[in-house]
Amino acid sequence: MKARAAGPGGVPPRPPRHPTPAQPTPSRPSPANAQPPSPARPPAAVVPRIVVGVPLGVVAGGAVWNAFANNLGAVPVSVVPAWLVLILAVGVLVVANLLAIGPALVATRSKPARLLLPVQLNAV
Repeated sequence: MKARAAGPGGVPPRPPRHPTPAQPTPSRPSPANAQPPSPARPPAAVVPRIVVGVPLGVVAGGAVWNAFANNLGAVPVSVVPAWLVLILAVGVLVVANLLAIGPALVATRSKPARLLLPVQLNAV
């Protein structure tokens, strides 16, 4: 084992902070393992809600329409075209992605180290 030369005050110097060439930094992937940007994907929280919410909304809307039409004394005939439901689901997905752009841009520009460090209060 090699003995380190003592620095000022007899304290051995610190090892270098940068990683060795065999250890790529996790924040900067090496070109060999870098992944290309993925195509736009729907947020994981939105798709299950669309899959469950759109059919439930169609059923609930039909029930409300039946109650309303019966209250008016009309014959409750509700016809919901499948293409309209599909357009509604796609529209909800597009709006959800548009609403996610703002927070995503803020998160991209934030500095995690600055946000995670404890706040130092000025002594009064």
